[in-house]
Amino acid sequence: MSIPTVAEMDKADDPQGYEFYAKQIMSEFSFKTLRDTEEILIYENGIYKSGAETYIKQRCQDIIPKCIINKIKEVINTIKRCTYVLREDFDSNPNYLNLRNGILNLTTGRIQAHSPKHLFRIQLPVSYDQKKGPVKFMKFLMETLPDVRNRTNAIEAFAYTLLLDLKLEKMIMNLGGGSNGKSTFLSIIEIFLGADNVSNTSIHDLVSNQFAKSRLDGKMANIYADISKRELPELGAVKALISGDSIDVERKHQNSFKIKNTAKMIYSCNELPEIGESSHAVYRRLLLIQWNSQFIHQKGKNDINVEMLNKLTTARELSGILNLLIKVAQRLKRNGKFTYDTKPSELQKTWSLKSDPIGKFLESCVEKDLETKIPKVKLFDAFTNWCKKNEITPKSEKAFNAKVTEIFEVSPTTGRIEGKPTKIWHGLKILDEVTSDTTVTTLIS
Repeated sequence: MSIPTVAEMDKADDPQGYEFYAKQIMSEFSFKTLRDTEEILIYENGIYKSGAETYIKQRCQDIIPKCIINKIKEVINTIKRCTYVLREDFDSNPNYLNLRNGILNLTTGRIQAHSPKHLFRIQLPVSYDQKKGPVKFMKFLMETLPDVRNRTNAIEAFAYTLLLDLKLEKMIMNLGGGSNGKSTFLSIIEIFLGADNVSNTSIHDLVSNQFAKSRLDGKMANIYADISKRELPELGAVKALISGDSIDVERKHQNSFKIKNTAKMIYSCNELPEIGESSHAVYRRLLLIQWNSQFIHQKGKNDINVEMLNKLTTARELSGILNLLIKVAQRLKRNGKFTYDTKPSELQKTWSLKSDPIGKFLESCVEKDLETKIPKVKLFDAFTNWCKKNEITPKSEKAFNAKVTEIFEVSPTTGRIEGKPTKIWHGLKILDEVTSDTTVTTLIS
């Protein structure tokens, strides 16, 4: 008499077999398995989400007699084999938008019920109501972005997140000091899209961290506030993400897989980071939004006004914002570009000016002249006046003096001007044209 195998003994204990239980569980839940990573997704409330194996294990424990780990593994493997799909099959139809109250057909304006037949990993936490308008949101933008170019860029950047492709090839950079509305604006975008549909990864991480790019999988936007001032490294990897190219990504302790990025890169900063490249290809992919206004909250705080944010993100207001963004997104698709897109050469000059204003001022407005001397305060005053004319926030006098020493290799000394002891820079001269409006205009155009 032969000795029975483990499988035969299992079958004797449980004559139904693994496939029976796998089919029973699949009749209770809808699953899809990503072919590239073998991750099982479970359908719930209109989307397929991670964590399916936890549900499967629990159901196995409930329905399988003498349930052991090997039996659970076999059920899981059976479900995988029956439910494989490609990663790119999800969220693939640009005419559909998955919302809280159904699936909106952007072409017809009709909304239909959620169904596991529709493969979505993304759902906006917003309900469609075509009668609502973004009254408070538009009032907020009118106050914080009075300039029509910056305001239009902001609205179009927001609408860009609804598009499933990256054909416009833009990374959005929001520039401005504190208390100007840009942080509130980014918070509105994140609340509108939903935290599950947004990643928060810095440019530096995307370039230098081998696992960072995997965080973009299945996201509508990558939003990161207050990026570092330090110079950006080679942007080759980021350019591929901005353009929606297929890239290899990996997670810790997992096999690598390919994604075609659809997350829009949206960043903010108090000072523009210096860019390590000066090619046309880099600046062609940048959209700069300048937040030049400043507001002080009633309590004198410089952080986000939570009360205002709550009013701007009510269910009613979000529905109104959705209606606005749908129209703007359709315009972006028709035009194939942002309304106020800046020529790469012009943007490069502006970026250089605003990312290193002290260096730009010293390069353009000061020269060495061993026969001259200038009071420290006069040189700094010339810099602050130059900044005002160029709509730049001036740096501190300490930072300015340090940069003068670094570039010209000089140190301040005490000299006499009109008979009075004065701190001076010896061997430096301010160009006569510095105060000319014509010269300033040339520098930024």
